[in-house]
Amino acid sequence: MDKPFEQRRDPLVVDLSGAGGHIAVAGGSQSGKSTLTRTLIAALALTHTPEEVQFYCLDFGGGGLSQLAGLPHVGGVAARLNPERVHRAVAEVMGLLARREQFFVDHTLDSMQSYRRRRAAGEFPGEPFGDVFMVVDGWSTVRQDYDELVPKFNELAARGLNYGIHLLITTTRWVELSAQVRDQSATRLELRMGDPMDSEIDTRKARSVPRSGGRASPPTAGCTSSPACPAWTAAAPSTTSATESPIWSPRSPGTGPARPPRRSGCSRTDCRSPNSPHPSPPRAGACASHSVSTRKPWNRSGTTSAGPRT
Repeated sequence: MDKPFEQRRDPLVVDLSGAGGHIAVAGGSQSGKSTLTRTLIAALALTHTPEEVQFYCLDFGGGGLSQLAGLPHVGGVAARLNPERVHRAVAEVMGLLARREQFFVDHTLDSMQSYRRRRAAGEFPGEPFGDVFMVVDGWSTVRQDYDELVPKFNELAARGLNYGIHLLITTTRWVELSAQVRDQSATRLELRMGDPMDSEIDTRKARSVPRSGGRASPPTAGCTSSPACPAWTAAAPSTTSATESPIWSPRSPGTGPARPPRRSGCSRTDCRSPNSPHPSPPRAGACASHSVSTRKPWNRSGTTSAGPRT
């Protein structure tokens, strides 16, 4: 988050633990949507164990998410040309929604916060899933090639957050999203739009966003009308230091399970600046909150009851 008048850059924090749990990212062609999506996933994976968050990804944006398939948090990555895997991934998440709804009834759980707290205390050792993210990088492909899945995404948008199931969707224009998905996506991140008039943030400020990928408009909440409102940037997380990064390092034997296998397939995220001494991914933007998370990279030997953070 750039603050030029203060000559500083701060992490930009989004809260995904409550009503802002669904994320929508909008931007024109080559604006950095896949880059931002990878950064959000990497930030969540860095600050949460594979028991706390899991991801099922539909990679319709050019293959950028395939680089994250090796994360222990990722249940699967399906590309556009593999319809069987696409339908299996969606069916897995829909099945989880139905099972968790019944689970809440059977165990008298009144909210996802209660589930997280009691699961962290060890009450549900047989439950492998925490907060689950259905990632769709390229909503236009869903409308063109997988239109039959739109009602399922609408259902996830309407009911998912009650049971810890989140959507993370990218689109080239806000109006392309279905009404249910758009209305329920309270966390909205806007990159450079193809037409500034399509901006839901500020059409005048949208015209000044640079054409370099990943450069974003001011956040949807906060000081968007202020001349001093900071812009924010996102950069792709590094995947080159496979033996050094806590995200990519191999899991040691006996340190706990990885993400549940696909049978057929935040919460806040802390996005630090590239100069930060902590081994976190580059900064991702958007904020429902400007407070900085103090959460450290996940410890494989323990879990927490807090919701997803990035």
